[in-house]
Amino acid sequence: SGRVTVVNRDYRDLDGTFDKLASIEMIEAVGHQYLDGFFRVCADRLKPDGLFALQAITIQDRFYHAALHEVDFIKAYIFPGSFIPSRAVLAESAAFTDLTLVDLHDLTPHYAETLKHWRENFLSHRGDVLALGFDERFVRIWEYYFAYCEGGFRERVLGDAQMLFAKPDNRRAAV
Repeated sequence: SGRVTVVNRDYRDLDGTFDKLASIEMIEAVGHQYLDGFFRVCADRLKPDGLFALQAITIQDRFYHAALHEVDFIKAYIFPGSFIPSRAVLAESAAFTDLTLVDLHDLTPHYAETLKHWRENFLSHRGDVLALGFDERFVRIWEYYFAYCEGGFRERVLGDAQMLFAKPDNRRAAV
């Protein structure tokens, strides 16, 4: 109590410095052209020896550049304007700052299971969804979305990664 302050604000509007930062699956809304700037802001807002936790939906590195220019089902129907970064692209953007990737945890198999459960739960409440005024087309789109994503994670074309970046403590630099 009293040791944590949660700031729910656009990263571009942050001021001050922080011991730790967390970004949970919002990088997909930043845009590939703004990744370097995003990491610069995060690095600038961290105190020396600070940590930055980033959780991101990712795409395999080999599909990244093609996916930037494609409008797939998700971009057309679920998240217009979104993009899925690759792990390498995220690490490259961070490399233009003083942040160092110190840990990476792969959540991909768990995320596939989560999507399966979301789909099953959604469909088990189909009547409630329709009662809210949504139609069968809406239900089919979201059923397909959950199944589409689950398949992408099971095949590992998509991933879910937690990346931990550390800022150096230049105050303790060797003389």
